[in-house]
Amino acid sequence: MAIFSMLDKLRHHVNLHVLSIVSEDVMKNLTDLQELWPDVTFHLYHMKMNKELFIQKSSLRLYSNAILRSKAISAWIIPFMRYDNKLLNYISNLIDDINPDIIQTEFYQLQDLVYCLPKSIKKIFIQHEIHYVVNKMWIESHNLKKDIYAQATYNMLKSQEIASMNAYDAILTLNDADKNKLINDGVSSNIFSSPVGVIDAAHRNACTFRGKLVFIGSGGHYPNEEGLKWFISKIWPKVKNANPNLELHIIGNWLESQKKPYSQDYSIIF
Repeated sequence: MAIFSMLDKLRHHVNLHVLSIVSEDVMKNLTDLQELWPDVTFHLYHMKMNKELFIQKSSLRLYSNAILRSKAISAWIIPFMRYDNKLLNYISNLIDDINPDIIQTEFYQLQDLVYCLPKSIKKIFIQHEIHYVVNKMWIESHNLKKDIYAQATYNMLKSQEIASMNAYDAILTLNDADKNKLINDGVSSNIFSSPVGVIDAAHRNACTFRGKLVFIGSGGHYPNEEGLKWFISKIWPKVKNANPNLELHIIGNWLESQKKPYSQDYSIIF
């Protein structure tokens, strides 16, 4: 929602190009978005499975499972490990063709793309969430404060995340707390706090409530798992008591081990 709201306003003031790394299963949604935004130029990079990509993804999965002892954690993977030569060449050629004034990058997974972007072009990173903060939460929740490997990995990734942000000309955070955290931790790029606004009720799509609540997010993102656990244990029983016919639908990729604790509650649907 944050990205949609920003781009929806931005497209009326600048010549906007959007590069999206997509798989075939999300093409329909992007086609709908293209129809909604005819004044935006979309560049879709298809992540087609090949031998190199299969080996890359398999290696990352094995690393998460063997070293981190969790298939669900992706925040502990260095972002640059996700890229391949074809992707970087595609981005480089696209920039040469467009010749943009500003390049905006979003999300931790794409943060390290800054190292392949031209120094002559201004670069902005939208900091949706500080991942070394998420990593620290994961360490604490898994009782790994005394695990030397976990601590060393945390320190390394934190340093790399800060260094990557310092390669941008500006950082936008979604709140003042994140802005102050980055400043205190050594991010020297210009930092601006830009909270996500809530669309006025008069401008939202009209809808009818049919007794279904929806949570959108994958189990591979630890705050999603933590937040859902809290909601189901603390809030959902009270809501269900007042509204017995309510259903909670969780949309996203979740492991069977994450879904199992809720398998007996038929009002919770993955």
